[in-house]
Amino acid sequence: MNTETSIELTEDQIEFYANNGYIQIDNILSQVELDELTAITDELNEKIEAELPPMEERGAYDQVFLQVVNAWQRDERLCKFTQHPVLADVARQLLKASRVRLWHDHLMTKFPSKDGKPTTWHQDFPYWPMNEPGGMSIWIPMQDVDLANGCMSFVPGSHAWGVDETIDLSGMRGDDIFERVKDKPAHEVQRVYCPLKRGSVTFHDGRTFHYAGKNTSDEPRRVLSIIYMPDGTTYNGKPHALTDAIDDLKAGDAFSGDLFPVIG
Repeated sequence: MNTETSIELTEDQIEFYANNGYIQIDNILSQVELDELTAITDELNEKIEAELPPMEERGAYDQVFLQVVNAWQRDERLCKFTQHPVLADVARQLLKASRVRLWHDHLMTKFPSKDGKPTTWHQDFPYWPMNEPGGMSIWIPMQDVDLANGCMSFVPGSHAWGVDETIDLSGMRGDDIFERVKDKPAHEVQRVYCPLKRGSVTFHDGRTFHYAGKNTSDEPRRVLSIIYMPDGTTYNGKPHALTDAIDDLKAGDAFSGDLFPVIG
């Protein structure tokens, strides 16, 4: 078990994230931790699958992967991962924030299929009802990931391009986020693949263009994704499944309370 509560990043790492909008941090979680996380994920997935219709009857998005949002609220054993002190400490350093809060987590299992679907190029921030940029996603694979099973890919620097639009994530509509930047020189729109060994993770800015390919391997590709935001981030009033039921949350209010806890 990883008993460390902090990792001191170098100035180069912090600058890399600021300039590129993503970073890979190796060996941040132990194999014991990942064994436990995988077991919990498989158990929870089995319960969720039993509640769903057959694959052919699901919508296009749900055929890409099985997703469990706010899994930490469904199974308290996941709190130690969603609120991992090392992950929170790295997030604070990258965001240059004194404190970070949880927006939400989600377990994502991409099914093995030679005819499967990728997660199309998109940004995260346009889907979050936040006024201020700065929210980040932490992507934690529970196995080695490469091009065969759908590793992450990023466009360095795209977080600074001023693009803020939602995309049809199923890919059925044919949306292309690169149409928004078609006037940029080709050398500025580079796509970087990011294979990871088990125990390594990526952190990316919510505005960074990113993508994960289809899973053509023989095993499920399991990932825990966690979204942190700087403490003080405020609600923009737009509809969202996580906020629609919070009656006393008004546009301009800072996210707070037990649903969006301070981490670390």
